[in-house]
Amino acid sequence: MVRIMDNMEMRMKNIFSIRKSLLDTFGNSIHAAIVYGSTLNADFCETSDYDILLIFETMSMTTLKKIHSIKDQYANCGVRIDFNSHLTSDLPSERGGLYWHNNRSVFVQQELSMTGYSIIGSNPFAGYRADERDMQDEAVRMLNSFAYQARKMIINKDLNNAENRLFLVKWCIYGSLYLLAGKGLFYNNRRDGLSQFITEFKSDIDPMCFLQMKIDRPEMISDEDIELAYNYINYLDTCAVSMFKHNTRYNVELAC
Repeated sequence: MVRIMDNMEMRMKNIFSIRKSLLDTFGNSIHAAIVYGSTLNADFCETSDYDILLIFETMSMTTLKKIHSIKDQYANCGVRIDFNSHLTSDLPSERGGLYWHNNRSVFVQQELSMTGYSIIGSNPFAGYRADERDMQDEAVRMLNSFAYQARKMIINKDLNNAENRLFLVKWCIYGSLYLLAGKGLFYNNRRDGLSQFITEFKSDIDPMCFLQMKIDRPEMISDEDIELAYNYINYLDTCAVSMFKHNTRYNVELAC
């Protein structure tokens, strides 16, 4: 295994090493494995995980422990993997609109459809197209959740911890993409999406600055950066309610 930095060729070597480990361990019992998130994106950096969605027909405790063992094996070599897992019975083909991926549904299906890279099996999200009203509802909920989590983080967590600071920066990136998605704008590359944000919204803060923090100095996020991030997250929350309240049960007058 090779430690990944920002070289795509090296990144792909690690991805296919992980693929081999999964196939050697599970053989045909693994239905699919899909790489997604920052793994193949422009914002992959020193602190990034390899986001991999695993799909099985069933998952016993033994299966979970074997996956954990693979994760530990790579962690010992400096490669951080974030395995997510679904049963085939969890998928939209079975659950329809009740599909849920951790704390979201619509956006992640669109992301997996557009940028998910299957390393085992086929991509069950291929061809998905987000419904506009569903995406707007989810954008309002997620952006309010980011604002809630930001307050909770600042009140309860140790902000001397670089990982906690990085969470706030990530929420600015994801929140910007959610607001764009609420307008039906999806991008294969996060850099492309963030670079278009200022042309779509009235914001005094360019979200590209948060992408650069994540890539260039994830261990050096300052108090000023945290305050900027907190103010920006609240801007996104207010903007989402103002823009999409016609599609929700919100009955508030707010200006973006």
